[in-house]
Amino acid sequence: MSDLSPKGLLLIPDLRDRATILDRDNQVVAHLGDNPNAAQRGNNRVLAVDFTPGHFCCPHGATWDHEGNTHVTERLPYGRVTKLRHVGR
Repeated sequence: MSDLSPKGLLLIPDLRDRATILDRDNQVVAHLGDNPNAAQRGNNRVLAVDFTPGHFCCPHGATWDHEGNTHVTERLPYGRVTKLRHVGR
């Protein structure tokens, strides 16, 4: 799943360990949630107690809400939804 924001940005869950934002020229604007723990990347069996806030294991869906916040869902047996609040520029 991907989502085109009103500002022309594309939000893509990478399925391995992050979500990526691209601009209209397909240039990377940001990588969100890069997981430094290689054992958790693309691993949908990570226990909830082993999560690190702000790091993803296996993003599967991503979208923006009307306030510009990012929501990322992960493909895990018990599910996980992370909200990254938009703080402005």
